Amino acid sequence: MSAPLSFERAAERVLAFLSTHLPLAVWSVTRVENGQQTYVYLEESNTYGLVRGSSTPWEQTFCIHAVAGRTPSVTAQAPDVPEYRESLRQTGLTVTTYASATILEPDGQLFGTVCGFDPASLIGPDDLASAIDLLAFMGDMLTLALAADRERQDLHEALADSEVDAETDALTGLANRRRWDRMVSDEEQRFRRLADPTVVVIVDLDGLKRINDSEGHADGDGYLRAAADALRASVRSTDVVARLGGDEFAVLLRQCDAGTATDVVAKVEASLADRHVEASIGWSVANVASGLSAAVAEADARMYAQKATRAAR
Repeated sequence: MSAPLSFERAAERVLAFLSTHLPLAVWSVTRVENGQQTYVYLEESNTYGLVRGSSTPWEQTFCIHAVAGRTPSVTAQAPDVPEYRESLRQTGLTVTTYASATILEPDGQLFGTVCGFDPASLIGPDDLASAIDLLAFMGDMLTLALAADRERQDLHEALADSEVDAETDALTGLANRRRWDRMVSDEEQRFRRLADPTVVVIVDLDGLKRINDSEGHADGDGYLRAAADALRASVRSTDVVARLGGDEFAVLLRQCDAGTATDVVAKVEASLADRHVEASIGWSVANVASGLSAAVAEADARMYAQKATRAAR
């Protein structure tokens, strides 16, 4: 039995098909998020020097106009279209042929686009209608593949939740290290496929050893529970908080950009302070080029940097 068609495989097959049947200088599947159009899948060797993870401000793209229906989704003379001409002026690119289609989330919100462009005029008037139909079909196929991928992920998480007892920290009731490691591995795969905006926060308590040594382990346990309560009270329902062991905690912020993460971390800091818990915090936004694991490592390094600064004071 063959493996289910993931969004990643569907995107790669769509790009391969388009490169053969409508060869432009670059074809890509993009993600639109946080004011940026990011190239999630594309041929790495292309005329424009684009690489996976590179991005363009959404306001400067051709696709923002095509998605809104203000401009043709396929054109062999992009400079003749006023909106495209302005985008060319802003970006400095040379684009004559442009073709795109919209990819939607299951709830109808915009995920991104499948788009291609070329410095030459490559689509004749007789082929324009068929090119529009082809792109629309490819957009529909990727929309369906995205919905299937999302549904499989939801089922996977539901199954994981049914096994939660074995992956729960007994003292705090949070996810334990085992669940965190599994979750990061799962999220890494999803992030690679879909580039959902994700943030990692690492929290390390500063006063646990002092409390254990001076007041006893019962008070130390109370300190850990207070920290867990502070984290739970600060995050959103879609986020996951884990105790990694000892006095270290981690938070996975799903569907979260840098601006939202700043607000969440501020709430974490205030909630910890309200409970008289001292902690060092580091956080990092995952990016397409380096992946989620790199964000975990960067958040950890930033936490230790803050801890060193605190110790120096």
